[in-house]
Amino acid sequence: MKKLITVAIVLMLASCTSAGILDAENSLFGSSTERIMQGSPEGGGIGGSRVEQDSPQFDNMGNKLTAGALSLLLPGAGQFYNGDRNKAYMFAGVEVGIWTAYGIFDSQASGREEDAQEYAYLFADVSGVHAEDYWRIIGRYDYSDQYNEVLLREARATGEEAELIAGADQWQWRNGEYRRGYQLLRADTNRATERRDAMTVFAILNRVVSIWDAVRSSGEDKPLATIGGYDLELTYSDSIHNPEAGWLLTRNF
Repeated sequence: MKKLITVAIVLMLASCTSAGILDAENSLFGSSTERIMQGSPEGGGIGGSRVEQDSPQFDNMGNKLTAGALSLLLPGAGQFYNGDRNKAYMFAGVEVGIWTAYGIFDSQASGREEDAQEYAYLFADVSGVHAEDYWRIIGRYDYSDQYNEVLLREARATGEEAELIAGADQWQWRNGEYRRGYQLLRADTNRATERRDAMTVFAILNRVVSIWDAVRSSGEDKPLATIGGYDLELTYSDSIHNPEAGWLLTRNF
């Protein structure tokens, strides 16, 4: 009888101890820890190990995908979805500025190209509609027969038949000064075209940065990598007047 009473007391103490541990853990860490005490696989009673019930690894995946998709459609939309309106207005403003500049440079390129062609019609006796190569070539030679001589030399060297300039495709600048004036107009056209094309590159970069920032800012920030127990993170400043960026190594103890 004494042995049975002793065993019962031990079991009651064990039960109380287990409940006390759980209560102490909840009071210390709070219910947000969502930890439970599990028995060991070998059946070792109440010892066991603590196991996370819900892993936060993919908790914000849906929000991150939504924010990234919105920024892909329109830079700044992902930041607006995250509630960061200052960044949203910044990315959207940059996007508007890029496409405004694109339209300006495209208009300049078209207008200056037309000016150059009109100039050639007036001062090189050019007529008809021609391809881009033609407009480039007439800026290099004073007249079409000069260019034909170059074609004939190349044909003799390669043994191929030369396609000479004839008929309405012939031209002759009044003098070298007019041809150089045409070259300046063509150079202005090319600069405007290059600036227009550069705006396309900037638009792509703005989208990439907006997507990266929207995904990174959605939910809890995660380190880019872990090296030797240190978390590697990219830090940057939101200031337009004093932009800064750098790498940061941190370690939690």
